[in-house]
Order: sequence, then C-alpha cells, then structure tokens
Amino acid sequence: MKSYLPLALALLGAAASAESPHGVVADLAVAKVPLRPDVIEYRITYRNTTFRSVHGVVGTLTIPVDRLRYAADSTMPGLLLEASVDGETFAPAPLLRLVVRDDGSMKMEPVPADEYRFLRWQLGALPAQGSVTVKARMHVNELPVVLVTSRAR
Repeated sequence: MKSYLPLALALLGAAASAESPHGVVADLAVAKVPLRPDVIEYRITYRNTTFRSVHGVVGTLTIPVDRLRYAADSTMPGLLLEASVDGETFAPAPLLRLVVRDDGSMKMEPVPADEYRFLRWQLGALPAQGSVTVKARMHVNELPVVLVTSRAR
C-alpha cells in the first residue's frame, strides 16, 4: 500500500506556519486519512497571538492542482466554505456555473469539486488568544511515471 504523506509534505515543504501583521498565526499540517491511502487531510489552525480580539479573519488554502483534487464535502461543518476556480472570484460551495445547452437554453450546473483551485473560510472574529481549526481533504492524483534511459558510450 502506498503512503502519500511524504508526497503531501513534499508538496507543502513540510508542515508550515505563517503570521499575519495582525497577530494571527496560521499553522498548516498534513495527515494521512486512515484506510484511504489516496486521501490526505489539510488542517489549518488560526491562532490569535494578541491580547485583543481580531476581526475579519479569512483563511485561504491554495490547492496544488497538478497533484491534488479537493474531496467535496470534506470540510468541517459550521463554517462557511467558499471556493474558487480562479483565485479571484469566490462563492459559497458548492459552486455553480451557467451552462449553455445544445438547444441554446441555459442551465445552472454544479462545478465539479476537482475543478476547485482555492478554498476560503470566513472565520470572522478570533478572541484574544483564541484559535479555530479548519480542515479539508484532498485526493492525491496518480504521479506520472518517468522513464529514464541512458545511452552507453
């Protein structure tokens, strides 16, 4: 059975941490999903390191689409999840798009979750020294097979 955790960590450069200018730290970790060797889970904990409430906290996750695909309905309930296919326009998930049928009529259809390129959570206010964790699961794409040949000289 393949382990995709090293791949996921390599994609991230390992678990990471970043701080905003407002004192909110984002800790990113990746974990294998038990009994699902082709699925990993991103967990991002947003921590307010200040002694005052921070308002308007938004968390965004970029999906490395050459390696991963978002697993629909895998985020934590209770938080508004927004998604985007371009990183500029976000809307509540599941995303919908207008499709023109062969007869010229139009219909709203769901955008397949594997086309999502960004996820965003509207976290609102984080109390002083407070934290919130969000998570999303990703399917790991099959890695391409690279053939290496050499010529004898």
